[in-house]
Amino acid sequence: MATTLGDDKFPVKPGDRFGGISGDRFLVESRAGIGGQAVVYRVLDDRLGRNAAAKISTAGGREKRTFMERFERELQLSARINHPHVLQVYDCGELPDGQPFVLLEWMERGSLAGLIDSSRKAGLLIPLSYVHYYAVSIAAALRQVHQTQMIHRDIKPDNVLVAEDGVAKLTDFGI
Repeated sequence: MATTLGDDKFPVKPGDRFGGISGDRFLVESRAGIGGQAVVYRVLDDRLGRNAAAKISTAGGREKRTFMERFERELQLSARINHPHVLQVYDCGELPDGQPFVLLEWMERGSLAGLIDSSRKAGLLIPLSYVHYYAVSIAAALRQVHQTQMIHRDIKPDNVLVAEDGVAKLTDFGI
């Protein structure tokens, strides 16, 4: 049985479960980030035995309908793209209260913006070979995006995520 979800501010909290037929497929491990209309959590998919990122809408009322329409459109378009440098969409659904969520590939190192910030705080520069790799990777991803007749409208370091092995992936299309 699923636990009581979240509180007034956040849709779920660590230890909660949601999704799947029984309502307990995904175990919320931690909150990973907060955006304008969504919260991202690191979750464990018990069925597949892997971590995923659960992006859960925090929009309410009229905003919720608009957000859900945008969310669905972005998911459908994102799911058409199969490229090693585009973040993979695993699934989508709704919490018991109707809030939409999407499950995405988990990227252990977070965003390129975070990597730049932590390097700057440590007084270090990101090696030129890494900068080159990130630029070429994201350019290749954008080429694939454009070949599917999409335009990524929000290119920035926050929307480039980095996996444990250093692979960079484009996300959050801002469609």
